[in-house]
Amino acid sequence: MKRFFYIILSLLFVIFIAGFFTTHDDGVKSFSDGAGMSKLKNMASFAYYNMPRHNPNLTEEQALDIAAYVTDQPRPKFGKDNEAW
Repeated sequence: MKRFFYIILSLLFVIFIAGFFTTHDDGVKSFSDGAGMSKLKNMASFAYYNMPRHNPNLTEEQALDIAAYVTDQPRPKFGKDNEAW
Protein backbone atom coordinates (compact mmCIF):
# COMPACT_ATOMS: atom_id res chain seq x y z
CA MET A 1 0.00 0.00 0.00
CA LYS A 2 2.87 2.37 0.77
CA ARG A 3 4.29 1.78 -2.74
CA PHE A 4 0.90 2.65 -4.26
CA PHE A 5 0.84 6.04 -2.51
CA TYR A 6 4.48 6.68 -3.52
CA ILE A 7 3.50 6.07 -7.13
CA ILE A 8 0.46 8.38 -6.83
CA LEU A 9 2.67 11.12 -5.43
CA SER A 10 5.19 10.57 -8.23
CA LEU A 11 2.44 10.86 -10.82
CA LEU A 12 1.15 14.09 -9.30
CA PHE A 13 4.71 15.46 -9.26
CA VAL A 14 5.12 14.70 -12.97
CA ILE A 15 1.80 16.42 -13.72
CA PHE A 16 3.11 19.43 -11.77
CA ILE A 17 6.40 19.46 -13.70
CA ALA A 18 4.61 18.97 -17.04
CA GLY A 19 3.27 22.51 -16.88
CA PHE A 20 0.09 22.45 -14.86
CA PHE A 21 1.91 24.43 -12.14
CA THR A 22 -0.36 23.03 -9.47
CA THR A 23 -0.55 19.69 -7.75
CA HIS A 24 -4.34 19.62 -7.83
CA ASP A 25 -5.53 16.22 -8.97
CA ASP A 26 -9.15 17.11 -8.33
CA GLY A 27 -11.40 20.10 -7.86
CA VAL A 28 -11.81 23.35 -9.74
CA LYS A 29 -8.08 23.92 -10.30
CA SER A 30 -7.43 20.48 -11.84
CA PHE A 31 -7.48 19.65 -15.53
CA SER A 32 -10.99 19.50 -17.04
CA ASP A 33 -12.90 16.38 -18.04
CA GLY A 34 -12.15 17.29 -21.66
CA ALA A 35 -8.36 16.96 -21.22
CA GLY A 36 -6.54 13.96 -22.62
CA MET A 37 -5.31 12.90 -19.18
CA SER A 38 -8.89 12.64 -17.94
CA LYS A 39 -9.31 9.53 -20.12
CA LEU A 40 -8.48 6.29 -18.30
CA LYS A 41 -6.51 4.74 -21.18
CA ASN A 42 -4.36 7.87 -21.64
CA MET A 43 -3.57 8.22 -17.94
CA ALA A 44 -2.86 4.47 -17.59
CA SER A 45 -0.55 4.51 -20.59
CA PHE A 46 1.31 7.57 -19.26
CA ALA A 47 1.71 5.99 -15.81
CA TYR A 48 2.85 2.65 -17.25
CA TYR A 49 5.58 4.16 -19.43
CA ASN A 50 6.70 6.99 -17.10
CA MET A 51 6.23 5.99 -13.45
CA PRO A 52 8.27 6.22 -11.34
CA ARG A 53 10.25 8.88 -13.08
CA HIS A 54 13.59 7.76 -14.59
CA ASN A 55 12.83 4.11 -13.77
CA PRO A 56 9.41 3.06 -15.12
CA ASN A 57 8.63 -0.33 -13.66
CA LEU A 58 4.90 -0.47 -12.98
CA THR A 59 2.84 -3.46 -13.94
CA GLU A 60 -0.15 -2.86 -16.20
CA GLU A 61 -2.46 -3.51 -13.23
CA GLN A 62 -0.68 -0.91 -11.06
CA ALA A 63 -0.85 1.65 -13.87
CA LEU A 64 -4.59 1.02 -14.27
CA ASP A 65 -5.12 1.31 -10.50
CA ILE A 66 -3.36 4.68 -10.41
CA ALA A 67 -5.19 5.93 -13.49
CA ALA A 68 -8.55 4.81 -12.10
CA TYR A 69 -7.90 6.66 -8.85
CA VAL A 70 -6.77 9.91 -10.49
CA THR A 71 -9.41 10.00 -13.24
CA ASP A 72 -12.19 9.19 -10.76
CA GLN A 73 -11.66 12.48 -8.90
CA PRO A 74 -14.10 15.37 -9.47
CA ARG A 75 -13.12 17.62 -12.38
CA PRO A 76 -14.38 20.85 -13.90
CA LYS A 77 -16.63 20.33 -16.92
CA PHE A 78 -15.18 21.11 -20.34
CA GLY A 79 -17.19 23.95 -21.85
CA LYS A 80 -17.68 22.46 -25.31
CA ASP A 81 -18.38 18.89 -24.27
CA ASN A 82 -21.72 18.72 -26.07
CA GLU A 83 -20.19 17.49 -29.35
CA ALA A 84 -19.05 13.94 -30.03
CA TRP A 85 -15.32 13.52 -30.64
